[in-house]
Formats: sequence, C-alpha cells, structure tokens
Amino acid sequence: CSGCFKDLNGILQPVGNALDGIRLDNVFNAEIGKLTAGVTEDLMNKFAGNSGRGIQVQGGEANKILSNLVGTGKYGELNVGNSLEGLKLDNSSNNTVGGVDKGNTFSGNGGDGIRSESSNGSIFSGNLVGVLRRLDNQLQSAPNGANGLSIINSALNSIGDPVAGGGNIFSANHQIGVLIDGFTSGANRIWNNKIGVVADPPPPAPEPQLPLRPIT
Repeated sequence: CSGCFKDLNGILQPVGNALDGIRLDNVFNAEIGKLTAGVTEDLMNKFAGNSGRGIQVQGGEANKILSNLVGTGKYGELNVGNSLEGLKLDNSSNNTVGGVDKGNTFSGNGGDGIRSESSNGSIFSGNLVGVLRRLDNQLQSAPNGANGLSIINSALNSIGDPVAGGGNIFSANHQIGVLIDGFTSGANRIWNNKIGVVADPPPPAPEPQLPLRPIT
C-alpha cells in the first residue's frame, strides 16, 4: 500500500507520501499490478492518500497498469483519495490500463481519475472511474474531483473494448465523464462504456395486448 496503512480494525488510513504514490520516468514494459485475471482485492496494489498522484507515468512506452486500487481501499474505504489525479500519463504511449477482469479503480481522487497528455495509442478498458465496488459486489459513488478521464492532445487511444467486460464505467465524477480536448487528439475510439450510469437499463415493459373480438 503506497500512502496508507491499515489500523487495528483493518481499515485503510491515509499517511500519504509528499508527492506521488509511484512514478515511472522513461520506463518501458513495466507492470504495475498483477496480470492474472480476477485478482482479489487483498492482492491489489493500493495507491491512496498521496499529496500528488496515485500513479504517474512520465515518458516511456508499453507499460501495463492492471488491477490496482487508486484513491480507495479494500472494498471501498473512502476518504483516502490522492490529492491530484489517480493516474497521469504524460508523453507516454502504447500503455495498457486495465482489461477484462484486470480493471483498476480510480475513484475518490482530487483531480481527474485518469489524465492522458501527449500520450498516444493506449488502451483503457474494464476500469471503474468515479465509483467503487463494495463487499456486497454493488457499485457505490466515489467521485473524482474533476473529470473521469481527460484525453489532452493524445491520439489513437482506445477507450473501452467491444468484448464483454471490456467497457469502462465513468460515473459520479464532479465534472465530465470523458473529456477529449486538443487539436492533436484525433482518432480516439470510445466504445462499450457506461458514462453516467452503472448498469444497463432494464428492457421496456411489453405493451398490453387488447383482447380479440370475435368477427360477427
């Protein structure tokens, strides 16, 4: 756990680092988190309570950020958000953030849940941004202080994945669910996400059928 500790009751408490929880500078092919699908929360990295960002990736390429809790603790303890973004990618391309059964939670942070600046070709899938999953497996609001995801002067990113479980949830954030800005933010693909909702709407109720009248 980076920036936090568990008290005698097993509850996460913030004792944050003065800057970021973890920072990669000009690193290639690093792995933050566990590659195995379906990791339990006991084994997840937790980046919470830091005065900077939970995770910052500056430069480099092809890093994997999988199955981390960023801004929240096990089963959703609140009030342990990082002061700035949960994750910031800065001039770092072709990264993988989440995946089917490997998604991260970026919630409760003071800035954006995820912010990508001048970073191209990354994949964001299976993440919870602005919500968290409780012990009873239900989702609960845990907003980030700004946007869920900000793509700034970044191109060719894939936000979501068409396969089952590949979409992200961007909900309950204080500003915009997904922001794309900048003249060089071209050819970004957004698909299979839930933005402002946490579940698919129920199917419409069938229309009542009028009884048939016999022909006389």
